[in-house]
Amino acid sequence: MKEQLASLGIEALKALSPVFLALLGWVALRVQQLIAAKVKNEKVAGILGRLNEVAFDAVKEVQQTFVSKLEKPTTEDFVKAKDQALAAIKSHMGAKGLVEAKKVLGIENEGDLEKMLLGLLESRVHDLKMSKAAVGGAK
Repeated sequence: MKEQLASLGIEALKALSPVFLALLGWVALRVQQLIAAKVKNEKVAGILGRLNEVAFDAVKEVQQTFVSKLEKPTTEDFVKAKDQALAAIKSHMGAKGLVEAKKVLGIENEGDLEKMLLGLLESRVHDLKMSKAAVGGAK
């Protein structure tokens, strides 16, 4: 009886081994996909974090070196400030950094990257104004 059960168990393992291998392959594929997604998310977060820091630094730099020296800023002055800040971001990121940002963020053309950077600049300008208002209101 024991021999029959052992023989039956071995036959069952032989029959089910392709199913176990397929299941193991599927689990390995899912683990690989999860790891790839995590790495991609970390790259996206890293690029966005770097762009955020660089944009804020560019806004502060232009504020200190250009805008603060203007007595009565005009619309043309603000356009120049925006252009200077955009140029500062591109300079700080470098050509390789901008190419990597486009790649990681899935941006295909330069115009779309520039629109995103301009939006980021506007956001950082707003943040800077809000922090100045908070400091001014606290006095």
